[in-house]
Amino acid sequence: RDIKEQILSLSLNQKIDLFKYLENNILEENKYYSYNYLYDNCATKIRDVLNDVFPNYIYYDFQDVSYSLSYRELMDLYLSYQKWGDLGIDICLGVEIDKIAEGYNTMYLPDYLFSSLSNAKTTKGEKLISEEINIFSSRNISINHSFFGPWETFFFLFIFLLFISFRERKYDIWYKKLDFLIFLITGSIGFLLLFLWFFTDHISAYNYNIIWALPVNFIVAFFFFNKKMLNQLKHYFLFYSIFLMSLILLWNFIPQKLNNSLFFLILLLLIRSFLVFLKIKKILTLKFI
Repeated sequence: RDIKEQILSLSLNQKIDLFKYLENNILEENKYYSYNYLYDNCATKIRDVLNDVFPNYIYYDFQDVSYSLSYRELMDLYLSYQKWGDLGIDICLGVEIDKIAEGYNTMYLPDYLFSSLSNAKTTKGEKLISEEINIFSSRNISINHSFFGPWETFFFLFIFLLFISFRERKYDIWYKKLDFLIFLITGSIGFLLLFLWFFTDHISAYNYNIIWALPVNFIVAFFFFNKKMLNQLKHYFLFYSIFLMSLILLWNFIPQKLNNSLFFLILLLLIRSFLVFLKIKKILTLKFI
């Protein structure tokens, strides 16, 4: 990565005030804070320290900043070569990061903090940054793209399970252990989302991924091997199929932008869920004949 230095244009008294603030901030009782991915991170700390020490002294010019991108879309600009990391963020972080990031709030990213400080001026009409020094220039390196990204992985998984589903229908069989594994995993993801939502300070509340990653799936998976629960399973997978179909139909209308690679995952969950419903319905019908 590049390393660049920005020299603040400050008077001697302002430098002393800033130094005293930092000396006080590093004390044991002051140095800890509750990290927030968007609003209180290592980049915003620099912005906020300057505003605390010099209130109403710095004016930012955000003319060059796009107001049409959300926090999530700004993150995506840096994740083009980290597809799995991008997927993890899109699954774990909720609707909060789909808000449009106004100019001031774009400074949660170091690049936007750097450019905002470069364009900032003081109440005296002077530029806040007197000099920018390039300390180290990174080398251009070639990045090997992994063929099996999330999109490719879920697509091939979808094709494989589609083949399995046709085979089940053709030979009137049921790969019960496969469904057990599928819904056990999705249910586990659902419990992770609940934990992030209610028990952490991450921006994970109101996460629409919980529609396909229902925590109940984890419990329901064990009912596959309990014949007494088949009737309840039938109704569960009917309603779960309806939820998944609704999610697909409303894909572009819900307030949260879902990762595109999840489309194939949700589609295969829909197919397997509906087939489980039909399979159990058939079993129960034969049972009572």
